[in-house]
Amino acid sequence: MVEVFKSDVNDPKHAEILIDMIHRVFGDYEANFDLDDCDHILRVECKSGLVQYDILINFLKKNGCNAEVLPDVVNRMVRKHHIRQERLKSSIKKANYV
Repeated sequence: MVEVFKSDVNDPKHAEILIDMIHRVFGDYEANFDLDDCDHILRVECKSGLVQYDILINFLKKNGCNAEVLPDVVNRMVRKHHIRQERLKSSIKKANYV
């Protein structure tokens, strides 16, 4: 799943440091900045599921970057579907153990 963020990063060196940190801390995330975009876009893909955007935003804030998720109707629909699937799987597991 890919999540797109608007950021306040405009320095390429800061962007590079943040990308390295994201890759180290969040091992299954691939990230890149588009600093030429007016919103200084940060794109993050999680190879194993959903990007934990709230945790990532807090992580970025602690490291000198303000970011917010750019709204995307398709991503929200996919995220809701994925959450429903995870809840269903969890319910099935619980039912099998009862």
